[in-house]
Amino acid sequence: MLSIEVRAAFSTPAMDAAEIRRAVAPGLLRVGRGVEIIRAFLEVWPLLKSELTQRQERDREIVAISRSGFAEVSHLKVVDLLRGKLRPPEEILQRLGGMHDALSQDIKTRGDRRLSNAEGVSATFLEAVRRFGMDTLSHKNPGLQILEANGIDVSDIDENTTVGDVGTLAVFRAKLRVINQITRLPWGELKATVPARRLPSQIIQSSVDRFRPDGKEWKGSDLNDTHLSCLAAYADVTYVDKRTHEAFRMARDKIPGFTALVHRVEKAGHYSKIREQLIEPEI
Repeated sequence: MLSIEVRAAFSTPAMDAAEIRRAVAPGLLRVGRGVEIIRAFLEVWPLLKSELTQRQERDREIVAISRSGFAEVSHLKVVDLLRGKLRPPEEILQRLGGMHDALSQDIKTRGDRRLSNAEGVSATFLEAVRRFGMDTLSHKNPGLQILEANGIDVSDIDENTTVGDVGTLAVFRAKLRVINQITRLPWGELKATVPARRLPSQIIQSSVDRFRPDGKEWKGSDLNDTHLSCLAAYADVTYVDKRTHEAFRMARDKIPGFTALVHRVEKAGHYSKIREQLIEPEI
């Protein structure tokens, strides 16, 4: 889905997200009999089971880490950090220790209950952060090196860009790099031509993630719900859980142009209720 949107956005730079959705929608989804899908799925299930189990565990870790405010830096201006002085290595390590304590506690109290080793998840993640950070210390400007390593150019930031903004852009650029293994478009031109705000799937996913009500438990399934939410741009009816449905409602109210990107989004207390809802006229 994303690769098709990216191709359309790249080939016609004047199109906005709503126009891209209309352009790609007719050939995006292929409809068939459910039995055909189930049969193919069952044939490959033995090969996929182990991989999917590992991904589920990883999803739980990603959700817990991304929802935690352990670092308390997302609001900081990037230009201030680039102009500031580098902390001594021992102070950096002390700071990482405090982050570990905060992240571990968040995972224990708010993370998916199936995450059994909060300390281990936190330690593994922050050790990767430590190694990456220490590798940049030999560079003249470690801050610029960090930006470059995450696919961010100095031209991508201004006086008001925050660390949180850079994180969001870095995640999108990583997606774009993966997609470009398929599209094979010139990377520099692709970055400049196709921002996330022109892609229906990315607008929907980011909006759902932003407005989903914060439950007591950060469930790993939230990540899949966010990924699948972009189907609402192309399917006639998309069924979601209660919290995702509320996120869609809020996004319609607060994001200009969001309503033009999505079709009907519904929730149901049980699968058995879906058929009844589908045959009822939409109000």
